[in-house]
Amino acid sequence: MVSFWRVIRRCTVAAIVVLWIASTAGSQPIPGDVDGDGTVGFPDFLILATNFGKSGDPHQPTVVDTIFVVDTLDVYPSGDYAHPTTGPGEISIASFNIRIYSTGSRDDAELGLIADRLEQFDLIAIQELRDQDVVDRTIAILAARGHAYAAIVSDEVGRSSTERYAFFYRPDEVEAIESGAFYDDPGDLFIREPYHARFRAGLFDFRLVTIHAVFGSTKAERRAEAEQLDEVYQAALALGEPDVIVLGDFNLEPEDEAFAVLRTTCFPVVTGDLRTTITEASLFDNVWIPTAAGTEYAGRFGIDRFDQRVFGNDDDAASLAVSDHRPVWAIFSTLEDDD
Repeated sequence: MVSFWRVIRRCTVAAIVVLWIASTAGSQPIPGDVDGDGTVGFPDFLILATNFGKSGDPHQPTVVDTIFVVDTLDVYPSGDYAHPTTGPGEISIASFNIRIYSTGSRDDAELGLIADRLEQFDLIAIQELRDQDVVDRTIAILAARGHAYAAIVSDEVGRSSTERYAFFYRPDEVEAIESGAFYDDPGDLFIREPYHARFRAGLFDFRLVTIHAVFGSTKAERRAEAEQLDEVYQAALALGEPDVIVLGDFNLEPEDEAFAVLRTTCFPVVTGDLRTTITEASLFDNVWIPTAAGTEYAGRFGIDRFDQRVFGNDDDAASLAVSDHRPVWAIFSTLEDDD
């Protein structure tokens, strides 16, 4: 059965094709040139779409109309959005586990594919980072495209093998107001201690806590770390910022019993049958938002299914070049602060 949104997409494409054919007919005035600018394109379709079935003078679409149409055409039946479209006074915050993200494991073409994913977002928490050099190379690729990014990079963390965390952010949209720090873990309960930093975007100030949880050989190992996450959350709250967002690769489904205490104060944006690994096997990556202090959350989230869009479901190619995990993201308002 063809989904409703697929029908809408097909109708959109068909309408644009009809308008383009009309624009090439060579007659004057140009058929389909609704806005009278001498060309036929998406703005003309948008005017038609926003005035369909209405009478009277045509309504001229605004930026908000444009965002609505673009978002609506890319909403999956599950409720998640395909693209992190932001309007005025909004930012996108993402989490991305990039498989063995190191300068030795990626050539420039592969880093370009990773940059394609990153440039969609204003602020990204990165897991599985291995070295500073790959960060510098990625930022240079983004800069060459006209996208200015900065990064906070952690020291190495881990037991037998080490990784780093990073926060990539657009300085024109997001300000880092504190340097990063690891969660104080005197009992060594985490294989890789969570890492946090504080940011501000407009009126919205907040702390991000990111984690790459243990996978281990049993689910019990994973649950042991997940059961400590409320302690991590409370420790972050004690630093004075009530907007604490916990995001990363948790290696557990958000409905797991190990998150029972964390769920009393926070909620995950990605739930149900959605999957964040490219094999469609697991929902491990997530963004947890505080229930009481998370009013800036705009209610829109998504999973970047790059493995389907870019690699045609070739999981081996997608994993080798980019990752076996998909970025997850949520949209937040910067026009208010509930502190």
